[in-house]
Amino acid sequence: MSINENIKIGVCIRARDEQKIIIDFVKHYLKLGFDKIIIYDNLSVPSIKETLTDIINDKIQILIDEKDSSNQHTIYLESINNNKDLDWLLLCDADEFLYIKNGHIKDFLNTYSEDTCTILINWLVYGSSNNQFYDKSKSIYSQFTKREDYNHFWNRFVKSFVRPKLINKVENVHYTVNKQYKVKSVDNDIIDMNINISGLCDCLCTYSKLSDNTNVILVHYMTLDFESMLNKRIKNAKQNLGLSLKDSKYTMEWYKSHNYGFRDNNTDLRMLKYES
Repeated sequence: MSINENIKIGVCIRARDEQKIIIDFVKHYLKLGFDKIIIYDNLSVPSIKETLTDIINDKIQILIDEKDSSNQHTIYLESINNNKDLDWLLLCDADEFLYIKNGHIKDFLNTYSEDTCTILINWLVYGSSNNQFYDKSKSIYSQFTKREDYNHFWNRFVKSFVRPKLINKVENVHYTVNKQYKVKSVDNDIIDMNINISGLCDCLCTYSKLSDNTNVILVHYMTLDFESMLNKRIKNAKQNLGLSLKDSKYTMEWYKSHNYGFRDNNTDLRMLKYES
């Protein structure tokens, strides 16, 4: 199948102090054929522009977000409004790497009808792979090779690929939709947003058919190594991202808990195909 060059696609993230992974992130989306990588630098030290000095090009747009607390809704909407020329825009985070098993991402997106506003993509969560520290001499793909079961709690969460021209507001950073248009899965099935959102959490979608055959997923390196995980807990609490230091999330107790914890029980090397 030939690549549909007429489609323009982008990805938007808000990031702070992601020096360990931001280069891998940018290289990944450039390799996938994205036309625009929009990064809102949220007070990173050193700045993301400085970190990306050696690879920056005209496909990478770095904007400054000086708000110290949660601001993802705002930057997603701003990015949608400022990029109506894009056919599709992926709204995600710096630790979320799109994976496509077969074909090119543009050909995949070209299979969706013009009245599809959003494609919901499930997480496939990778934990620490029992790494105590991050090895900057290795890629993110080679360090973290153990994922959770497909039916794991965190793998029911989704993020959104949206058509900017059909979206006019952002109510949820996980699923961004316009109910006047169609919302679909990666299998091109219509998702009824009125019945498929679980009452457990407003960013948890019950539509999930993850398997070895799922063609498109969002690999979420949720914790990285144990040191990075503990630092993430502190950073999120300082930014008021729905987590305080009184919560157990991103502690070792949380990591090993029965309900939401990690087993590191599936060696999965699929991301190594993106190794430079």
